[in-house]
Amino acid sequence: MKNHTKQVFLSLLLSFFSFSISYAQTQNLAQVQEDSTINVIAYFCKNDTMDYRMESVKQKIQGNDTTLRHYIKEDFRLIVRDSTSNGYKLEYSSLGNYEMEGDEVDVVSKAAFEKLAELSSRQHVIFTIDELGNLQHIENWRDIKKTMQDGIQILCDSLYANNPMLDSVMPRNRFETSLNLQYSTEQSLWNAYEELQLLFGIHGKAFTIGRHETKDDSGYPSVTNLVVSYGSYDDEDQIEGDYYIAAKTTQTIPAEDVVTLVKGQLSGLLSDEAVKTMQEVDLKNQLEDAQSTLLEAYFLFFNGWPCDMTKQNVMKMNGAEHITTKHIEWLSRHWQLVDSNETEQEKI
Repeated sequence: MKNHTKQVFLSLLLSFFSFSISYAQTQNLAQVQEDSTINVIAYFCKNDTMDYRMESVKQKIQGNDTTLRHYIKEDFRLIVRDSTSNGYKLEYSSLGNYEMEGDEVDVVSKAAFEKLAELSSRQHVIFTIDELGNLQHIENWRDIKKTMQDGIQILCDSLYANNPMLDSVMPRNRFETSLNLQYSTEQSLWNAYEELQLLFGIHGKAFTIGRHETKDDSGYPSVTNLVVSYGSYDDEDQIEGDYYIAAKTTQTIPAEDVVTLVKGQLSGLLSDEAVKTMQEVDLKNQLEDAQSTLLEAYFLFFNGWPCDMTKQNVMKMNGAEHITTKHIEWLSRHWQLVDSNETEQEKI
């Protein structure tokens, strides 16, 4: 990747659990009562404003070869527009500063992505959260649905124009219909704004301070190591009461289930002839068990505003690592605190 800071960040995240975490001003866990908890709650005020930068990175590593599937960067703003009977109404809007590169961008065309970015910049999202910070409703979801449909049209026009043979393998009408169905309801439209899920996904939950390991055998057996404490990711930006939650979850997906998942996802998109060919291929003997590792790191300000949030999935299969990373960091803040003292700070 061109951006060296992202390489450094990925390295730090991947090694997160290989050393003892030691953030400045972090409370000594040995001094904390075993039953102490941190509640992730939104203490927002009208006109509170936060600017963020989101980066999405998808990579494939095989041996010494690293392929950048995509790198996308965009800045956005959240403003608390009002309070509701049980929470807050917020507005999401793009601030631009859009960058993109990688194989997936090349397949579609950069011009198409620029059109999609422009379309997105004109669409503001009005959504509500409850008193804890849980995402509730997208008030203008029908308008957003129309914007998504327009975006899908742009995407498909470019994709099939740049790849004339694609239609014989994956008919456009099937692909386009599948995409439109993914964003057909208010609930499904949350998937179009993964950044909001990353920012508010743990709100409303309580975490016991300390280091913990939990095992789950209800599905694919998994092990989660969790670290919870007060502290900040940065000495200069920290405020008393800031806190973080970090976790590493590992699980194994058997090869036969990987085959089922792959075939299930593709069968509704491919042409009848391509589906027949896929069914004839013995994928079970060509695929290995998949090793999945999910790394999460959530840093929050004392009042529940997200500070720096990351989710990274590392999937190891057939000698290759497929790494997907979502990272959001704050750029600036303007708060009207409960005691009416304003706080405004630009991040350097």
